[in-house]
Amino acid sequence: MIERREWGMREVLWGENTCAGGIAATSWLYARGLCAVAGGWDIAIFLPVRGEDDASLHLAITSSEWGFLLRRGARSSWIRVTDQPFVHERDDFGLLHHIPPLEHIGELVRGVEERDGIRFDRGSARIETNLANAAPRLRRWISYAL
Repeated sequence: MIERREWGMREVLWGENTCAGGIAATSWLYARGLCAVAGGWDIAIFLPVRGEDDASLHLAITSSEWGFLLRRGARSSWIRVTDQPFVHERDDFGLLHHIPPLEHIGELVRGVEERDGIRFDRGSARIETNLANAAPRLRRWISYAL
């Protein structure tokens, strides 16, 4: 059952999941003009790095949390956000203490590009989701916000 509750200055729709990561993900979803589906939803965005086969960014946004996996060579940082950001397996790039709100994840992505001298290939992004007709909106978001 979905109910309406007041959270900060805005009203957000949420189901049984009330963790901060799930609320942020649902708010992000609706801000993109997309609607949640019963039983949960998920979006996976895979961004390769131009000119490097061993570097990529995987952004995962679901009805219960969000996070990302950054890989380059033997190094990786896998950060998940449920109630608060945490390292899932490792954080070789030291990103845990630099996690912005999901709405501003593009700042982190551009910061990694600048710091590490790489460029994610937004035009080659692969999107996987169980949301019907979401890919065009997600591609626009990747182009403009990431």
